[in-house]
Formats: sequence, C-alpha cells, structure tokens
Amino acid sequence: MDTTHYCTWAKTLNSPELEILLESARRVGIHIDVMPCNGFLDKPIALRKYISKLPKTDIVICTDGYDVVYTQPEEKILSRFSDFDAPLVFGGEKNCYHHFPGAKVYFEQTGKSGLYQYLNSGLIIGYVGPIQLMLENIMGLETDLKKEFWKTPGTVGFFNDQTIYGRYACEHPGKILVDTNADLFWTMADEKYDLDRYADISSNGIRNLESSSLPCLVHVSHLRKFYLVYLEIAWKMGIQLTSVKLNHNMLLGLLEGKAEKANEERLIIDSEFRKFLEDMHYGKPVRKQTSESVAIIFIGTGRYIKYFKRYYETSRKLFLPITPKTYFVFTDDVNSAALPGKDDIVPVETAAEEWPFSTLFRFRYINRIHKQLAEHSHTVYIDADMYLCSFVPEEEFFGHDKPLFGVQHPGNYMRGHAPFERNPGSRAYVSNADNQSTYWQGCFWGGRTKEVLMLSQTLAERIDNDLSRNIIARWHDESHLNKYFIENHAIVQTYHPGYAYPEMLEGKLPVEKKIVHIMKDHQNLRTNHLKKTEAKIEPDQVVDGAPRNLNDATVLVRKDGYHLANTPSALVIHNSNNVVIARINETGAIIWRLCEGDHSVGDLINIFSSVFSVSPEVVKQDVYPLLSDFIERGLVRQKITTARTGNARDTSGIRFYSFANNINAENLSVLKESAATHNSEITFLGNGLTRFSTTMKLNLLYEQLCNLDDNEIVCAVDGFDVFFCAGGEEIKQRFISFNCDCVISAERAYAHQYRKYKKFYDNVQSRSPYRYINTGSFIGYAGALKKICATTLSMRVQQKVFTAKNIHKIKRYSEKVAKALRYKNFDKNFIYSCVYYTDQQHIGKYVARNPENLKIALDYDTKLFWCCAWEWKDINAHFRVEGNRIVNNHTANSPVIIHVPGWREHGKVFSALFGIQQSLNRATSI
Repeated sequence: MDTTHYCTWAKTLNSPELEILLESARRVGIHIDVMPCNGFLDKPIALRKYISKLPKTDIVICTDGYDVVYTQPEEKILSRFSDFDAPLVFGGEKNCYHHFPGAKVYFEQTGKSGLYQYLNSGLIIGYVGPIQLMLENIMGLETDLKKEFWKTPGTVGFFNDQTIYGRYACEHPGKILVDTNADLFWTMADEKYDLDRYADISSNGIRNLESSSLPCLVHVSHLRKFYLVYLEIAWKMGIQLTSVKLNHNMLLGLLEGKAEKANEERLIIDSEFRKFLEDMHYGKPVRKQTSESVAIIFIGTGRYIKYFKRYYETSRKLFLPITPKTYFVFTDDVNSAALPGKDDIVPVETAAEEWPFSTLFRFRYINRIHKQLAEHSHTVYIDADMYLCSFVPEEEFFGHDKPLFGVQHPGNYMRGHAPFERNPGSRAYVSNADNQSTYWQGCFWGGRTKEVLMLSQTLAERIDNDLSRNIIARWHDESHLNKYFIENHAIVQTYHPGYAYPEMLEGKLPVEKKIVHIMKDHQNLRTNHLKKTEAKIEPDQVVDGAPRNLNDATVLVRKDGYHLANTPSALVIHNSNNVVIARINETGAIIWRLCEGDHSVGDLINIFSSVFSVSPEVVKQDVYPLLSDFIERGLVRQKITTARTGNARDTSGIRFYSFANNINAENLSVLKESAATHNSEITFLGNGLTRFSTTMKLNLLYEQLCNLDDNEIVCAVDGFDVFFCAGGEEIKQRFISFNCDCVISAERAYAHQYRKYKKFYDNVQSRSPYRYINTGSFIGYAGALKKICATTLSMRVQQKVFTAKNIHKIKRYSEKVAKALRYKNFDKNFIYSCVYYTDQQHIGKYVARNPENLKIALDYDTKLFWCCAWEWKDINAHFRVEGNRIVNNHTANSPVIIHVPGWREHGKVFSALFGIQQSLNRATSI
C-alpha cells in the first residue's frame, strides 16, 4: 500500500518558528519530517534528496515551514488530492508573484474558473515519481533562468523556486495542476487584511467564506508583513502560543509599528488577540484566571500510597510552578515512609474500602474536607498512579476562563470510543439526546474550588442514590463525572490526552506528553492460586478436563457466596468463610463484577479493547485464561439460555437508528421529515465524531445493542439517502411476517463484496432482480443484530489493511485499462471491493458464512426496503403509484423504506421520489 510522507523546509531541524506548523499537524495526527534548507533555491535540492529513496508510488506533501498550518487529517487531505485525478498539485494564489510573463498568461488561461489561478510553491502534493521527474528537469537551470528572468520585460516579483516551477508548468501542460478553488490548499491574499470577513476559524478547521471550501492546509505568505495574521489564525484554532513559539524580533516590529507593513491601516486584528500578544511578548502572565493557591487531591489507600513520592516530587516542581500548592493525601497509612512530612502535605486518614467503592467514594472523601479546600482558589484531582514529565505553567493551564476542566480520554481522541453509562436506571445515564462529542477520563479534573465542591457534592449524592437501588455505573466515578461534564459542557475546559498520557501508548498518541499515566498490569489479568476452592466444576461444564463452550458468545454469572475485597496488598476474592480464593488486579476485578449474566465474553473483550486502546486479539489472550480460571475454581458458571420462539418475542415497539457525525446536517432533512410525517423517532449515532467512515456504523450500533433487550426490534438505515413511506407499526408488522431474526435490504448488483461469495447469492432461487446484500437498510431483533455486529471492532484494522489511499484513482485507471484492452468481463465493483473495506463487505461475508446459524433473510421482494441502486438513469420505468404508495414494478410490492445510494451523484432521483411520496402523504391527510 502507498505511504504518505509529510515534510517541510527549515534553516535548522530545531527551528522554533516551526512549532506552530508542527503542533497543527500533531493535532490532526500527522508527523512532519524537517529538511534543512538554506534558501529559496535550495528548496528543490533538499526535496530531491528527501525523496530520492522513496518508492515512486508513495505520496509526498511538502510545505513551507514558518507560515503554514494543517487544519484537516490525512484522510481528508488524500481524499481531496484524489479528487484532482492528477499526479502533482500545487497551491494557488490570487495574485501573480515571481513568474515569467509566459507563465502568468498560461495560469490565467488554465485557471480562469477559480479565484486562485497562479502557482504558489509553498504547498505541494504529488506522487514521488512525477515529483522526481519534475526536479530532474529543473536541476541546473537556476543560473540561466535567473539571467533570463531579470532581462525579460513584464516579470513579476523576484526570482526564486516558484519562478522555476512556474516555467516547468507552462512548458509541460497537464503535468501540474493548481488548486484554483482552495479545496486542498489555501494561500491567503487580500483575505489577510480582514480574517473575519473571509474566514470562519475554529478548532475544527477553517472555512474559506469566499470559495466555500474547507482547505486542509492554510498558507499565510509574505510573513514579515502578515505575521500577526498567521499568529491569529493559530490562536483561533486553539494552538497554544507560548513564548518559545514566537519570533520576537518580527513581532516587536509589528507591535511597535517599526516593521515593513502591508498597508497596516487596512489590517484588522482582533483586539483581544493583540492584547494577548502584547502580554506574551512583554513577559506579562497570559492567563484568564488567578490561581492564588491550589489544593491537589491524592487518594492512595492500600498499595497506592507507594506512588506518592514521584507524584509529589514531579508535580511540586513542574505543575503550576509559581502557584502555592497543598497536597491532601487520603490514605489508610498516615505514617507511611512514602509521606515525607513536608508542610505542604496534609494526610487525611481514610479507611481502605473494598473495590469498587474505593473509587466510587472519592467524591465523598473530597466532601469531608470541603472547609479546608475552600481556603484555596482551585482544587485539582490527579490519580495516584500519575506523574508530571513536562512543565505545565500557569499561563498555559489557565489560559481560559472556564471554571471546570477535564482531560479527553485517549481512546476517545484516537478511535472515537465513548463508553458512557447506558443503564437508564443510573444517575450517570447518558442518553442519545445528550452531547456525546467528548468522553473525559476520570484521572485528572478540577477547577475553581467553588465549582469543584458543587460537582463533588452532586456526584456523591447521585452515587449514593444509585447504590440505594443496587446500581453501580459502568465505569464508576468516571461515568458520573462524564454525565456532569455533559450537563455543564459550556463551563468545562477540555485538555488533550497528553495531560493523561498512557504509558502503554508511548509513541502512538500524537499529542505533547505532559502527565504520564503509569502502565499498571492491565493486560496480565490472570489470577494467582492461593487456595483451591472445594467447589467442583459442574459435570456439564467439562470436556476432557477443560471448560466447555467458552467462546465469545458465552455468558457467565458469578456464583453466590463469593465476595471481592480490597486489602493493602491486593484485590482478593474470598468465600463466605473469608478464605481467600484468588488475587486479582483492578481490571480482573471489573471483569469479575461484569460476570452478572448481562454481558457475553465477546462483550467483555470489546469493552476492554475500547477502554485500554488495545486490540481485541490482545485482550482475548488474557480474558480467556482469566475466565477459565474463574470457571475452574467454581467462581462463575455459564448462564443457561433457552432458545426463543417467534411467539416469545417482545414486539411492543421498534427502535430506529441512523448514522451521521453532524445531526444538524442539511442532508439529513429528508430522512427527518419523512420519519416525523409517520411519527417515528430516529436516534442518530456518531454525532460529534471528527473522523467518520462506513466501518464505524456497525461498531456504533453494537454499542447501542449492548444496552437493549435481545427481543427488541431495531431498524438501522443510512442517513443522507433514505426516506420513510410508512410508520413504525407497519414496518414492525412486515418484519414479523418474515418470521426470521434479521432482514437485510437487497440490490441488483453484487457491489463491495468478496468475489468468492458471489455464488452463494447467485444460487438463491428468486425471480426478483434484487438478490445481493445492501446494508443501507436492515432490521432485526437486537440479540441477532448484536451477533452480526459483535466482530466489527476488527473492521478498523481491516480497513487500514485493505483500503488504498487512492481508491477512486485505482478504480478509474482500472476501468480505462480494461476498456483499452476491450476486456468485456471487467467489473469495476470488484476492483472497488479489492481496495476499499466497508460494512457491506463485512456483513456480506458474515451472511455467506453464517457462523451462528441465524435466520437471516434478504428482502428480495422489496416488502420492506427498496434499494434503487443501478436504476437511477430510468427510475420512472421501475415504479408506479397505486393509492397512496410507491409500488416497485418488478415485485408489485410497496416498500416502506426507500434508499437511493449515491446521493451526491443521484440527488435528483432521490428528491423526485421523496417529492412523490410527500405529495401522496398530503393527499392522504386531506
């Protein structure tokens, strides 16, 4: 698979001026290589050396270093590059600088449709082969071209590398494309005089209000004149502008009006930002909160007191170094050698609770010392097993005015995982109506003491309320903290996961490491034998001396008479006679508690894969031995479930789900309107995720299914290209008439599938043209769909393995080659399937192999779903109107949900069908 390389030029590898570019790249998961370069004409030489050993099919993105910011992740960049269908693309700009007159004319002729006609060499993307060819052509021409440039009337600007690239482009038409609409690269021109007029800037990206594009990289050229503009863009994006990141010589001239200026009277700079820069430059503290003193909460009962020494020494030196700090140490060993007896340490004697109460009661502990905490301006909670590894100064930490803060969970940052509490009975319950854009980790939080004490009192009461009803939230105090932060999202500052950097993700988390979360032995979950229990394994659980039927579908239940206790040295399971049966760690204890008959082994594996950012395969290697050990000791038993019959199903209602990372997107209006017309409520999954793909659909749905009764009916549909023709009751009854576990929409062509399973679908005895799976619409019982979706966490790995970066280009080229060779059996859908892994491919494989022997039906006769794929060109020939319904001419049935795939290309067909249905609805209501 092709690899993408990111690089930039700089005078030295450690140029401080690069920090803004590098941080903007890190924020979107990109690492940049720095090429030493001594000047403009040295740039092509440095680039040639950098790519000399790279494969010709790899992609290189090369940018200037001191005036560029990244705004979008790699997948967006490569998608936009693919849209150009060109081997080499340069950024464009509005005005012509540093070009021969002939190049100027050439760019005006070829780029007349866009605002940014003229080539700018500060932003380049292309395949290694074409870049090498270009550089070979221009090498050695600098001297002659430079002489020619100064002798030629009508030249613009001064001679540099941009001049050479411009000459190459006009002499080799078609070899280079210029991004004239700023779809990928935006080199700002007059826009720099008034950012608010031309740009919408936020931490999520930058929109060009003039071209309506969302560029992936932004270039602020002529930096000596527009350095303030470049810094303001970074500031509005949320990039931290510390003193070491600034060019103070350039900044001083601009702030004091002594530097070269571009009509500065026209330059509009945000007044608050200008004050920020002045404070920063002249050494004034840049923070929006005053921290008179900080109370730090350390909870270290049992064996956790051993962590305090490093915790104390590093945070005392590196965390808010100017502000006085007092450490409140909750421990059952106030005389421990780990406590150095300093004046800033206040031991608070606290009994060691049994797990999980040791973590659940932390808010209760904090409430006990509320009067002492009230003497401090701020209160910060940091988990015992953490330590500081980098300075966190006041101007950085308090550069916001929000009274509370938390840290984004690394699993949420990297993969979008958000294991909120899904039990409606819990006070920590997060519903689909809540803002689920961020999941916070419970290890580092705090804020102004007044607000922290309010949080602590509220959550202690909620946890007590849960306990009074025998409910413990999925992730204990963290679940309750997330609920509170969601409710008070507007007053919570969210720090990146570098403030809780997991030791196990060293080198994998693309953020600056500030506070390290020590890697406890999460992966080694096995118990240690202390004493064999007298209880024997039940005969029906043993085959050849080993536990029977232990697989991902197995559901285990704890046996009565065993209890979990938290001792100073370990977590232990003991029997009713207080005899210790096993020692386990905290992760093993969570698994022990989750053996309550509601979660399968597969559920447990997926839960821990999500939380600890470890692959399911790694987790499985440790979960299976642990559970086998539990079974061997008689601590758990397999839950016996009886097969359900059709009559036993609970069909009192139906749940509808769809998928979108922006529930307010205009493209969802048709689905929403059609559902509302038929009084159906849709829950949208994925809202707020910055990275979204088809492979995430089943994973998001699986998380919902885990919280539903197995007998509930669930219908899932795509978002932008689907509409309802009937209400929930009719959809439910039609599904029941199939008398099966799950019904999946069918379509005419075998698309996005493994070739080897095509025969399976071809052999279906059906006269209908609809015989192949389409996953844009499906319905089933929650338990059955859960089995189908259970393995979908592995899809992300498979997509990375199978999905080529330039899938559309491969598809187009394959089509052209086949046409040139007159290959009649060419099927572009199989080419697409070979380079793009989707949810449709995943479910198609599952149904063909059907490992669980579920009863799955394809809707060949469009009784429920009509997928109009491959019928776009002459859609009117495929349907008619009878009564108040659209009827499929091929099946004589009236579908209740219609799906028009490819809404970008076939939006007119989609709108036409929906308009007909709406007219029928209005006629019926009259």
